[in-house]
Amino acid sequence: MNIQTTESFKSKVYPGVTFEIRKFTEREAAQLRFDLAGLTERLVILTSDAEVIRGKYPELDKVTEANLDQDEKEKLSEAEREALEVERKAREAAVLEAMRKIDPADWGRLITINNEVDKIGRLEITPKWVRAGLLSVKGLTVDGKEAGVSEFLEHASDAAFDEVSDRIRQHAELSGDDRKNSESPSTSATPVEGETPDTTALAAATPATT
Repeated sequence: MNIQTTESFKSKVYPGVTFEIRKFTEREAAQLRFDLAGLTERLVILTSDAEVIRGKYPELDKVTEANLDQDEKEKLSEAEREALEVERKAREAAVLEAMRKIDPADWGRLITINNEVDKIGRLEITPKWVRAGLLSVKGLTVDGKEAGVSEFLEHASDAAFDEVSDRIRQHAELSGDDRKNSESPSTSATPVEGETPDTTALAAATPATT
């Protein structure tokens, strides 16, 4: 019997690049989730606060955006893309209408929550998973020089970071027979320790800030 402790996969974000990642044991994954428990708890509290505010304004339920990745978008017909554009404009109109009805204090709180959730997820939780699980990078260069893990951690785009993090967490969230039989990420509605809760609806209803 062979125990495979690593996995290599080709990047969709960076064509020609191959990542090698650790396949955490259940004990290792549990320890990492435990280490991230404080951050996860904070995210759950923030998301719950946002849902309380959103519950006061049913209009916000109209502005949830369809979440399609680039591969899915490329498979759409011209008519389907036009339909998505119509939906996008309708969502923008719904956001403007919702803004007129929402108490400014509540809207400001939603913006603050959205920014904090994004900060915790992108700057704290995701990098910890990537640092713990990414073993090597092949085929990547930075300023014309061959790049390794440290260069990837410093210069990679958010999309590439998410790609690696998702793959690492995919394995960490599976155990036992699930690890053998499934290659799909967890879709549980309950946040897992160390996992960023889904805030798609919140982000869709909250204007970007700089």
